[in-house]
Amino acid sequence: MNYETAPAVIGQLVAPVVMISACGLLSLALYNRLAVVVSRMRSFHHEQLTTHRQLGNGSDRGTSNKDQAILRERLQTLELQVKRLMDRARLLRASVMCLLGTVAMMLLCSLAIGMSLVHNQTITAALALFVVGVLTMLVGVVLAMIELSRSLEPVDLEQDSLERLQNLLRQA
Repeated sequence: MNYETAPAVIGQLVAPVVMISACGLLSLALYNRLAVVVSRMRSFHHEQLTTHRQLGNGSDRGTSNKDQAILRERLQTLELQVKRLMDRARLLRASVMCLLGTVAMMLLCSLAIGMSLVHNQTITAALALFVVGVLTMLVGVVLAMIELSRSLEPVDLEQDSLERLQNLLRQA
């Protein structure tokens, strides 16, 4: 390598570095989102256990049918929410995996660009790695968008459940 080609090589190395930074930022946000989803799922599991205990203890103590119906309704809602949260957690995990895969592709791309100074044929590999990395990032972003589109489902489920519970209370 001579001093005249150095700026061109440095310029070629910038694109993968920018992609790595973008993926790092997105990954950080999605890791945090995943942590919140997992935490919420643990809360639901705790509430499920508490509700199961109440339901079991209530039958021993003569809890009214109305109260037992309310507890069973809550359990059904919690089970559905846990299932949907798990689906969202899987989407987030897949998205983060794609973004981390992009980081790996961009690192290999940078390596191939650097090696192209010695072996000119590796520039084709660098281009292929860059394209695969961009496509992997696209898949990760699409998965994150799908998860985001489902983010209000728990609120909708809660609202529906509350309406059913209010109807149960009115019937009594």
